[in-house]
Amino acid sequence: MKKKLVGFWDYTVILTYLGFCSGIAGIIFALVKKPNTNVSWSFILPLFCLMFCGLCDTFDGVIAKTKKNRTKSEKRFGSQIDSLSDMVCFGVLPAVIGYRIGLKQPTWIILLVFYCLMALIRLAYFNVEEIEKDVEACLAEKEAQKQTQTESKDDGLKMRSGDFGEEVCTDMAAVEVAAAKDKQKRKFYYGLPVTNTAWIFPLVFCFKPFLGEFFGWLYAAALFVVGVLFVVKFKIVKFNVKQALPVVILCALVFIGLVITSVVLELKW
Repeated sequence: MKKKLVGFWDYTVILTYLGFCSGIAGIIFALVKKPNTNVSWSFILPLFCLMFCGLCDTFDGVIAKTKKNRTKSEKRFGSQIDSLSDMVCFGVLPAVIGYRIGLKQPTWIILLVFYCLMALIRLAYFNVEEIEKDVEACLAEKEAQKQTQTESKDDGLKMRSGDFGEEVCTDMAAVEVAAAKDKQKRKFYYGLPVTNTAWIFPLVFCFKPFLGEFFGWLYAAALFVVGVLFVVKFKIVKFNVKQALPVVILCALVFIGLVITSVVLELKW
């Protein structure tokens, strides 16, 4: 069945698919609600979808790595589908939420487009970086293999194991050093990853009960600052799953707090 369909359909990409579906659902929830509806499910549901997207993105890599025999095509597909999903979930969805809360004037539309564009550039740049790393690793591996074959051919039947072994070890050590450096670089990102919007904008919404009609200005400022941070080249630590868990818990607490305050205060969109 899988061979008759385009794409990959194993469990390694299921969380990415779920996150994408949540992002689309959040966009729909944000657009279909009527203005000035009581009990603020009109923004709770899109925010919940946004945070659920962040949850899926946190653990999709962990799930994918449990499959030890993944092919290069599967890995590349997973990387590409994750990036495309991120654009919808963390690029388009926050902008649609901004439109829904009232950022509908031409100036605000330009801001929403700006935010989406910065997210697009950020994700495309990250994809290029990953591709270049893969190419460099592949070239290093081929170069090591070529050097090994050349040394083996030159030695022929003489097999001067001392010199040969030293050269091969040197080549392999160089590959290992390059891999170690690559691994070290992956501990950091340059620019703010788009997935951070899964907790940034829910936190911004915590101020909605206190700002009332002026909340749109705060949300607009958040969109602008976050959009700029997407493309500004500063170093930020890449969290692993254990480090990301507190953020996930924080998002869950924020959501619960939003639900409680919206019901108690009968907030409007």
